[in-house]
Amino acid sequence: MSYLKKSRASKVPEQGKKDYLVTLALERNAQVGKEFLHDEMPGACKECPLYQICMKNLLKGRVYVIQGIDDGVRHECPKKLFQGEMVVVKVKEKPLLVTFTSSKIFEGMRLTYAGQNCPEKACKYHPNCDLPDSSLARGALVKCLKILKRIRPECKIGRDLSLIEVSREAK
Repeated sequence: MSYLKKSRASKVPEQGKKDYLVTLALERNAQVGKEFLHDEMPGACKECPLYQICMKNLLKGRVYVIQGIDDGVRHECPKKLFQGEMVVVKVKEKPLLVTFTSSKIFEGMRLTYAGQNCPEKACKYHPNCDLPDSSLARGALVKCLKILKRIRPECKIGRDLSLIEVSREAK
């Protein structure tokens, strides 16, 4: 795991359903609000007795945010791939910023991501209109968490779009 940056966050929110994953993080990196990118998993991890909790549920290329820490139990990496003690953490995938047609969305709505097929590569919203498939594949189910702003006045081709924050949904 490579760590990116620390963002603002507080304690783990009380929740009725499980909307987080449990994994392990090096104690020195385990801070609520800290973000990390799950990149290449060492091949030896699949043979490790801690694989089920440590790496199995994390997906390559995804950015996760630590929501909570249980530092009551500590582990050493049995394969000696990571130096230092590891603690159990609750993580949530960082929401993605995408564009959707303004008239067809509301917060809490479940949607199918289609992208915008935008030809305007110089537009500041182009990265949000056409995410690479490695970030979010076309046809993926998402939930609109928050509508950030309408961007129609700034859209170079005049589309009535909004910039929204989404989370992935299970099928």
